[in-house]
Amino acid sequence: AGVNARALATAGDFSPRCIAELIAGFADMGVPPGAALVAALSARAVAVVDHFGAWDTCLLLCSLAETGVQSGPQLTDALVRRAEVTAHMFNAKQAVRVVRALQAMGVSPGAPLAAALSRQVFKYEEQES
Repeated sequence: AGVNARALATAGDFSPRCIAELIAGFADMGVPPGAALVAALSARAVAVVDHFGAWDTCLLLCSLAETGVQSGPQLTDALVRRAEVTAHMFNAKQAVRVVRALQAMGVSPGAPLAAALSRQVFKYEEQES
């Protein structure tokens, strides 16, 4: 409860990296964050979504899927749109993780993101061969 309370008090100041790493920390511990913290972090993430890099986007999507947190459609839609923008920076492993995370969340990536992720996987498979 202490982590939730401290994070909740400062959530409005969190950077994209901090948001992603905090949710990932909860996922690593196997403990879901509190509903109020999820709401605050979701609102902050939506507000700063344009500052999410590929790594942050991948980590947050995967962590949300791992924790089973219901972040709401506004954050999910914003992260899917951001993944479309940053997909060209994903490596093959990240691209696959994003697809799996979206599937686990019951979210269709949409044609633009699916195509971009497929290109990344194909590009890295070509480099490996």
